[in-house]
Amino acid sequence: DKAAYQATWWAKNQSTIEREAVVQALPLIENIFPAPSVNAPTIARKQSKGDETQAPPPSVFDSDRLQAAAFALRSLRARGYSVDDPTGVVLQILDLDSFDDDDEDELDKKLEELKMLEQAVLPTKAEDDSAEFAKLQSAASRPMQDEAKFAFQARKAVPDSDIRAEIHLVRAYATLNARIDEATERLERKDTATEAVHSSDELRFVLRLALYTGNVLNHSAPGRQAAGVKVSGLATLASTKATNPNGNLTTALDLIASIARDVDAEQARNLKPLLYDPLDAIKNDEPIDDVLTSLQSDMNLAQKRTKYKDLAQRLKTGIDQLKSLKIEVDRRTRDVLVSFGEKASTRDPRPFFAALLDFINSFDAVILRLDQQEAEKALEKRQNAARKRRLLRKATSKTDSDPYDAPDTKHLSLLAVANAVKNHSLFGSANRSTYRPGLSITSFYDDEPPPED
Repeated sequence: DKAAYQATWWAKNQSTIEREAVVQALPLIENIFPAPSVNAPTIARKQSKGDETQAPPPSVFDSDRLQAAAFALRSLRARGYSVDDPTGVVLQILDLDSFDDDDEDELDKKLEELKMLEQAVLPTKAEDDSAEFAKLQSAASRPMQDEAKFAFQARKAVPDSDIRAEIHLVRAYATLNARIDEATERLERKDTATEAVHSSDELRFVLRLALYTGNVLNHSAPGRQAAGVKVSGLATLASTKATNPNGNLTTALDLIASIARDVDAEQARNLKPLLYDPLDAIKNDEPIDDVLTSLQSDMNLAQKRTKYKDLAQRLKTGIDQLKSLKIEVDRRTRDVLVSFGEKASTRDPRPFFAALLDFINSFDAVILRLDQQEAEKALEKRQNAARKRRLLRKATSKTDSDPYDAPDTKHLSLLAVANAVKNHSLFGSANRSTYRPGLSITSFYDDEPPPED
């Protein structure tokens, strides 16, 4: 597709350095890879899980339900709430002005209280709400346990007895800022990773080497000369194996890393340090679509209640901001993916970033191994040179020394030196004509040092 190719960076960034490097390594390539052997990576198929059988919902008055409610009421009482006044407890906990949504401690406290209220008043599942309330109504004329009585009175304190919706909206209000911040951080991490890939000269350098090397490997197959390399195909480099001249198993990735070190070792070594962190930061990030859907649902629910009009407006503002930021980040990400040969219709960039992260880790591991092998060879070379020098010194020390050589004063005792000075023999006799250097001094050498005074 020529139009798609023109939109990629391959069409705009032509370089001969990497091509010439591969040409220089052509004899080695031909020796190691006599024929194409690139295989498509296998993709494991995911098996769908079977539907799990749901346990039947517990009865309104069964022991588990009452035990959970009793625990929640004790917790509320410990926080200072008067559980004898269910209506007052509900109105106080559901009051939006009872806490500061910018204070994390107050937010945590409010979220815990909402959970206690929910546990005391509502069954586990929302679909059981109406059935439980009907049973509470039918039992209201008879004596009820304290837990059931609290649940019934609390449900009546809220219009339409829809206390679950009220609790949900207060929780939405308490968590609104955190949810918007978390979604914004996801988008910012995605944008950072996109920009890192877009601006990485090191990545393009390695990919060009992969392209030219791959074309050499496939030169015997007509019509298989590629104009670019897709990131999704980089995994095949590690699975393309052959035996090198030393008889060791090697891969196309090893070959490309070796060439990269020879051409520009700094760029080869900087690939992972510059790209790993931004790519690793987004590997577990989900799209923010779930956050937008949740916020939209909360806004629709809040708009139906006058009490939560301000919350609905805040939700709408947050949704609009996230959508605007998402559109801009998605556009930049799509442009970068297209420049690397991906389809413009790609909606989820996570496979692209994941494949790129795997390749960077594999490439860097090869670079480190090659550096280690080079360091070991250099160390062995230095050790061999040092061994030769020691042997040479040892051989030299075994030869007879010249009697006229200068004396080794390290073995000359102080007494011998003093006697030599006294007899003028150390510096020669008074009769210079009879002086022979070294003769009088060498006579003071002895295998054993003289006794000390």
